[in-house]
Amino acid sequence: MARISNRELITKYRDKIEQSRRWRREENYDDLWKRMIDLYRGKHFRTASEEDRLLVNIAFATINVISPSVSVNHPKITVNARKFEDAPRAVITESVVNYWWRHFECQKEFRRAVKDMLVLGHGWVKTGYRFVEKEKDEYDNSDELASTAPESITESELIITEDRPFVERISPFDIFVDPDATNMSDIRWIAQRIRRPLTEVKKDKRYNSAARQEASPSHYSKWGQDGFMPRRSEKMEDSYVEIWEFYDVDRGKMSVFCDGGDKFLVNPMDIPFTFGHPFVMLRNYEIPEHFYTMGELEAIEPLQMELNETRTQMMNHRK
Repeated sequence: MARISNRELITKYRDKIEQSRRWRREENYDDLWKRMIDLYRGKHFRTASEEDRLLVNIAFATINVISPSVSVNHPKITVNARKFEDAPRAVITESVVNYWWRHFECQKEFRRAVKDMLVLGHGWVKTGYRFVEKEKDEYDNSDELASTAPESITESELIITEDRPFVERISPFDIFVDPDATNMSDIRWIAQRIRRPLTEVKKDKRYNSAARQEASPSHYSKWGQDGFMPRRSEKMEDSYVEIWEFYDVDRGKMSVFCDGGDKFLVNPMDIPFTFGHPFVMLRNYEIPEHFYTMGELEAIEPLQMELNETRTQMMNHRK
């Protein structure tokens, strides 16, 4: 079998993402999630009316009663040794993991994902280990060195800025999955959309030089100012690139590319995680043969609308 080229592979990956977009669009998933968010925040009426209308937001109260009971407290993570001689290491590991969870504020990200799960039906958490190092030029111009050396000493070194595990909440709108899957165990691929400023992408040395120079805007800020009216801005500082972090589960490969161009920002490589892709899905009420689950608000939406209508009629009748 002939080896597939990077150009063919990136086209294949984009086709898969487009299939997932079409699936979500035809099943009205994105519209449903936006409607549930509006239901939670109290934006229940979509059209204007000349009559007074009353809104009793039980959706907000429902979520805020359930959410703290699920995620308000820090978890107590326990580590058990499989072998007797590893017992001391297990005690140390347990202390370190619990410290990391609190020190790096993993609980905040988890709470946000739980809120997504309750409101939308599912939430996403990304886990992994982050190691970041940067070059730094150090100039030592102290009086002592100046008195002993005719020229200033310049030293280039790598500075480690991050070296830790991480947990971060990912927006459900930015995760795209295999449309033929029914749960997380049978997905063949998963991708995360990351929107970054164009200027940052072109400067990021982690990406292939030729690919980042070809990067072009795929999104502009809609809040650019034109006098007193907001409009779609096309300035360089308001332009963004949609970057795709694609995990090919079948092949065990991950890659990074952006909209436009035929080169990978990061060429396909083995997935650098022991347990496959780094995404964890928090699932609420399972629906047979459907990948996406149902949240608390989708079940009570008709009751919420009926309550609003009933209270509105009562108020208008009293008037």
